[in-house]
Amino acid sequence: MNNERIVTLPADNYGVLVENERDAFSLLWLVNTIGEDKLRKSAAKRNKYYPDAKLFVSVIAKRFQLAIPRSIFAAQRVPVYFVYVLVLKDMSEIKVGMTGRWPLLALDFVKTANYSLNFVDKALGLFDGERSIAHLVSSEDAARCLEDDIKKRFAAFRIKKPLLGGGVSEVAASHQVTRTQLKNKQRGK
Repeated sequence: MNNERIVTLPADNYGVLVENERDAFSLLWLVNTIGEDKLRKSAAKRNKYYPDAKLFVSVIAKRFQLAIPRSIFAAQRVPVYFVYVLVLKDMSEIKVGMTGRWPLLALDFVKTANYSLNFVDKALGLFDGERSIAHLVSSEDAARCLEDDIKKRFAAFRIKKPLLGGGVSEVAASHQVTRTQLKNKQRGK
């Protein structure tokens, strides 16, 4: 086989049945992997013994003990990483993080049992669009480094919240006191 990459299939498809675009991509990968001569000989030999049976791309791949990579025929998700700083409109809090879907994390701040509301509008109403930012970063490692750097720069302004969800103080939570124990303690029991 010469080193030129084959990018189009011939009219006869090397004697292999090509029903759709997936088959075409798979057959192109096969011919570039095993070579045109081997593919033609294998297809001719198979078609000689079984002239009425259709020769599928998968049969040829099995014959050469090859697994066609999914990336050949399926769309690949391109990883996108954002490092974001979301600022509440009243500027009482910011959220710093890293994700591939940073605008949707704004919805985490919206807590309601009414799922018929348009959460996007509600979330957009919470954040200051002029001060909230996101940086597109090329890799996960770079995103994590940038996120850590931003968190370190804001560390001096960090404050501890007095209560966790459900009214349990951080002190109580750090000592693993349950809500029942805390209520009993407050009642004097």
